[in-house]
Amino acid sequence: MPTIEDYIDQIKDLAIIPPVLVSVLSLPDDTDLSFGKLENMVQSDQVLVARMLKLANSPFYSRGNRVTGIRQVITRLGFRTVRSMVAIALADSIFMQGNYRKFRDEIWTHSIATGVAANYLAHDYGMKQYEDFALVAGLLLDLGKVVLNSLDRKKYI
Repeated sequence: MPTIEDYIDQIKDLAIIPPVLVSVLSLPDDTDLSFGKLENMVQSDQVLVARMLKLANSPFYSRGNRVTGIRQVITRLGFRTVRSMVAIALADSIFMQGNYRKFRDEIWTHSIATGVAANYLAHDYGMKQYEDFALVAGLLLDLGKVVLNSLDRKKYI
């Protein structure tokens, strides 16, 4: 029978969250200093930059001019949208490490829905300053399921 130490050792083997994602989420809202820091932090994660460029140039956000740099992305999408995208990328990096696609997809879908719902609730109840935190809390709600799946896949698929 496995001991607690055995489980802890297995948990340590989970993928590491990219530090840039955690740093971005800790930035205060919309100050000039935060804008510059956000730009520098996001530029250090090429996968995140590619996702943001794709979104900024999508038909929903595009205004006919193609965006090619992260400063333009932040300007077009807005500070809060970029920070929310970082939160989603953080959750994505955690939840996409499981071995079973069906389990990952279910967890991911539930996490996105919960995060978006929590974000809307914070907005609807006049707690604008907590919208990003509500999104992150909702996204990470199922983190324990990922850990349990990594420990005993037969029980959590």
